[in-house]
Amino acid sequence: MHARSGVLYPRSGNFDYVLRFLRDVVTLAVQKEAGFNGMLVMNDRDAGKNVGITLWESEAQMLASAQGEYLQEQISRIIAHLRR
Repeated sequence: MHARSGVLYPRSGNFDYVLRFLRDVVTLAVQKEAGFNGMLVMNDRDAGKNVGITLWESEAQMLASAQGEYLQEQISRIIAHLRR
């Protein structure tokens, strides 16, 4: 089993939007990828961050998932709602 983690820092006022986007869009997209075993999303409103962890059968499947066009498109949609 392999895992990938990432942290998102929503802009002020966008915390709930980013959380819904992760749940409703990103999770659905990543579930379609070969080797996907699960996703955890943890939130810290006080710190203003969301942490996501995806679980994969193999390293190759984990790396291939990052190249998917649909997932990349969704990530580009959320960037405007994040702190830089």
